[in-house]
Amino acid sequence: MDKEYTKLTALIKKIAENDRNLAKDKSMLDEIKKKITENDTVGEYAMTVTSHAFEQISSRLEQVAYESQVAYKDIMDCKSEDSIFIPSNLRSFIIENIAKSRKDSTFERRTARNSGGNEFVYNVALTSWNTDKDLFMSIIVENNVVKTGYFNFVNPSQY
Repeated sequence: MDKEYTKLTALIKKIAENDRNLAKDKSMLDEIKKKITENDTVGEYAMTVTSHAFEQISSRLEQVAYESQVAYKDIMDCKSEDSIFIPSNLRSFIIENIAKSRKDSTFERRTARNSGGNEFVYNVALTSWNTDKDLFMSIIVENNVVKTGYFNFVNPSQY
């Protein structure tokens, strides 16, 4: 029983350390978000995803999985902690691809339909999920918020 108690105390210590590290990371994340939004006067950097956009993107992602065997394996056929349908994983997937689009300069600024302000359309080629057609993801951001996102399979001969 003493061995088990020692394991228990070690795990409690490890969890406490992880909690402190997580709190530090969340604080750093908040500082970075604040710095970006203070300097972003047009709202081009996505900081959050609306529940509406989240639902649309996950529903459309599910369709992609059923249209592409390659994508299916990553989306539906993975271990549960790696599933793209876990909210934090999907959020990360969206933000990472927006960052990639910014780096590759594959985004455009246009007038938002509803507000008359600016919205930014980020286009990302999801090359690891390509089969006979290329797959692109487009994410629309307005006022630092992901409004929606969609996926398109494009025949390479079309561009």
